[in-house]
Amino acid sequence: MILGSDHSHWDWQNDDQGYCPIDWARSQAVFTFLKACDGASDVPYYSNEIASARLAGKLVSPYVWLYPGWAVDVKEQADFWFSRLKDEPLIAIDFEGYSVYFPEVSDLYGAIERLHANEYTGKIIIYTGHWYWLAHGNDDSYWLQFPVWLARYSSNPPRVTPPWSKETIWQFSASGDPVKYGITNGKKEVDENWFYGTQAELEELFGGGVVPPIDPPPPEGEPMNAHNPNPLFLRTAPRVAPETFILTMPANTQIVGTEIVTATDGSKWLKTTSPQAGYCASWLLVYDTVPPVDGLPVIHIHQLYSASGYPDLVIDKDWTPDA
Repeated sequence: MILGSDHSHWDWQNDDQGYCPIDWARSQAVFTFLKACDGASDVPYYSNEIASARLAGKLVSPYVWLYPGWAVDVKEQADFWFSRLKDEPLIAIDFEGYSVYFPEVSDLYGAIERLHANEYTGKIIIYTGHWYWLAHGNDDSYWLQFPVWLARYSSNPPRVTPPWSKETIWQFSASGDPVKYGITNGKKEVDENWFYGTQAELEELFGGGVVPPIDPPPPEGEPMNAHNPNPLFLRTAPRVAPETFILTMPANTQIVGTEIVTATDGSKWLKTTSPQAGYCASWLLVYDTVPPVDGLPVIHIHQLYSASGYPDLVIDKDWTPDA
């Protein structure tokens, strides 16, 4: 078996959301999976990490977090993944539950079929757990076209999970020594994995030596720093609804965003990258950096009479109010 790891932004950001790059030269992992997308949002510093890992000679694949369709539209998620990862020879889809988010097999099927409709030609591997798959998956033979990556934190391999007779990758631990994996942000534990097979088979799974270009996310403007005077919800989408809730940010949380978006009802939302990707109500924030002026009216001032009442053209110009 061949040792590997998997990492998200929790492994390369610290409590202050500063960037702490993984020291890939120190990592004993032969292969690794890196979180690239959280639903339909980018994961901070993913592009930096995958480029560094490949430069260090690691076999690397992105993984994406799947939300249930009631929280984030499945087609929107798959379209976003394709826009970011279309050249990747392998994508892992994380199919598990968290908080109130429990994707169903129909969500997974919809996301995969949407990727194929977008003409994604690479491989897909499904990450899940035995019990989660029994509760939310099914044993349809459709799934046999995809290898499975199963989690079981034990010295014993995962149970047989129909329709698969054997997992391709086993996530056997979530308590690996961070020093052995180049972690520099002070995190205490790291996910560890075994690949069943030879080095040649592992390389074939990860693309057979193909190293796709890493395109950074399209620029969304200069970062905006803000804080919330009162506790505030972070959401998966720019709308107020129970199903969009991610977490409650305590008062005076330092928030970083890249864009102010307008919801269908006209409300303004900050698209955030810190404390994590999401959306929060812009009208409830105090901005430490002035947000960009976007959509403010251009007013044409045309004054024909001076204060004295004489017909004299005093002002004739356009004016846009300050933010």
